[in-house]
Amino acid sequence: MYLTKRLVRYKQADGEIWLNTLTGAVDRLSDEEVSLVDRTLGRESGVSDSPLLGQLESRGYLYPDEVSEKTAFERLVDEHQQEDRGRNTNLIICPTYTCNLRCVYCFERQPHGHFSRKAMDLISVSRALAAFKRIREKEPDRRYSLGLFGGEPLLLANHDVVHRILAHAKAESLPLMIVSNGVNVPGYISILDEFASSIMAVQLTIDGPEDVHDERRPAAGGHGTFQAVAAAADLLLDRGIKVVLRANVDR
Repeated sequence: MYLTKRLVRYKQADGEIWLNTLTGAVDRLSDEEVSLVDRTLGRESGVSDSPLLGQLESRGYLYPDEVSEKTAFERLVDEHQQEDRGRNTNLIICPTYTCNLRCVYCFERQPHGHFSRKAMDLISVSRALAAFKRIREKEPDRRYSLGLFGGEPLLLANHDVVHRILAHAKAESLPLMIVSNGVNVPGYISILDEFASSIMAVQLTIDGPEDVHDERRPAAGGHGTFQAVAAAADLLLDRGIKVVLRANVDR
């Protein structure tokens, strides 16, 4: 028998924990079981019929020989590559980390409590889209999509950049997902109408009833945003654009 090289062993007070990095199996072995495996590998007689050895072989710890392990490894690599080819590759573009809300749980604020005011311009966006196109050309059989994230991608100052991204998505037949707080959807509705066929969905967040939402997701000026988000959802749905609602729950 051959013990896999892809094994991490953690010594315990009364045995070992084995982690098989090839198969993902995790098992706890007693001192007696570890000793039995060691004796088997040392080719001692009288231990080769133990049920434990069959269990360890089925979980990828033991192989008849090194060649068998290599064959199993190559099979798993091939399966992973086949699965990977069927996955979607999504380029997420954050035009800015600036936001017009001040959500109490936001993870994107700087240590001093403010947001970065840096924003992508048309040149940087064009470069990103060109790089993504080169990736697609190298592996044309994969599925691809675009995403808009932030900060808040639909800030009014991002109008030209967002138009450029949506136009690219339509020209390249790339489905696109927008993650937005929804407050500025009315200011973008003409663009969203123009490229509606390329938009998979717009994800909006509503953190519960109006009073709860407004406490957790106020605008920069301190007023509530529930009514604006609800109106944005209606506006999008009226135009046949799918809306995905999300809620952030912490208690």
